[in-house]
Amino acid sequence: MIAARRRVEICARDLPGGPADAADAVGSARELGFGGVHLPSVTAISARHETRELAEFAAFAAEQQVSVSLAVGMINAYRMDRAAELLAAGSGDLLRGFGRTLASAAALGVHELTAIVGVEADRFDAEIPWPEQLRATGDLLARFAPVLRDAGSRLLIKTHEEITTFEIVRLVESVGPDVLGVAFDPVNVVVRLEDPVAAARRVAPHVRAIHLDDAWLCRTSRGLARRMCPLGRGILDWPRLLREDARPVLDFHRAELELPYFDQAWLAAQPDATCVELAALAAGADDDRAPVSDLGARLTAALDVLPR
Repeated sequence: MIAARRRVEICARDLPGGPADAADAVGSARELGFGGVHLPSVTAISARHETRELAEFAAFAAEQQVSVSLAVGMINAYRMDRAAELLAAGSGDLLRGFGRTLASAAALGVHELTAIVGVEADRFDAEIPWPEQLRATGDLLARFAPVLRDAGSRLLIKTHEEITTFEIVRLVESVGPDVLGVAFDPVNVVVRLEDPVAAARRVAPHVRAIHLDDAWLCRTSRGLARRMCPLGRGILDWPRLLREDARPVLDFHRAELELPYFDQAWLAAQPDATCVELAALAAGADDDRAPVSDLGARLTAALDVLPR
C-alpha cells in the first residue's frame, strides 16, 4: 500500500471526465474516496475573487469533507506572460495580484500554494541562461516574502521538469524557509539526473506536499528516457519517499522526457549532477518500452494501490 486514499488529494485535471467546475471536482473526488482536491488556481473557484463565492465554496467543500489545495501557476521573472492570472488579479501589478490571491486562498483556509518556475525548454534557453532566470526569480520571490509573511502563508516550489532539488533548496534558503517550501515531485527529479531517494533527503526539511505518480526509466541510444506508467509499477520506491507530515497529491504527468546524458552539451547544463546518482538511475533502467498514456488506466491502477 502506498497511502490510504482518504489522505490523498487528486489534481482536478486528473478526475474522470474533466470536471465542469471546482464544485464538480470536489464531488468527483469525494465519490472516488479521495480526501482532497488540488485546483489549478483560486480563479477556478471565483474568477473575480468574490468573497461570497469563496465562502460558499469553502462551506460546500467542508460539507463534502474534501480538503482543497491550490496552485498559482508559474512564477519566473523572465516569463511574466505566463503569470496572466496574478497580473489580472492586481490590474497589472504582480505584487498586488499575488497579495490578493493569498487573501482569497486564506478565505478558503488555504495557506500553502504551489508554483512552478518554468518548463524544461527554459533551462536550455540560449538567450536567457538558466542561472540568470534563477537569480532574477529569487529576487522576485524575495519581494513576495513580506506579503507571504503578512498573510501567514507559504509558497511551495514544485520540483518540476526544469529545476533541480539543489536549485530549489538554494532558493528556499535564500528567500526564507518560513515563506518558501517544497512540493516534492519525485517522478520529475529523475529528468535532472537525480536519484529520488537522495533528492528526498536534500529537500526533507522543506517538504510540505509530495506528488504521486510513477515512471519507467528506459535505456535509449542517447542515454535514458522517462516513460510514464501506473502508480506502483515504476522505479519510485514509495515506502521510502512518503512521509506523514506532507500532503500526498495524485498528479498524472503527460510529458515523455529524454535524459540524453551522452550529449556533452546537455550534460553540461546539469552542473549539480553526480556520478553516484546517475549510476543509481542507470542501474534501475530497463529496455525501452512504450509509456502508458491512457490516463483512465492510470487512475484505475492508482485506485487499486490507494485503498479507501
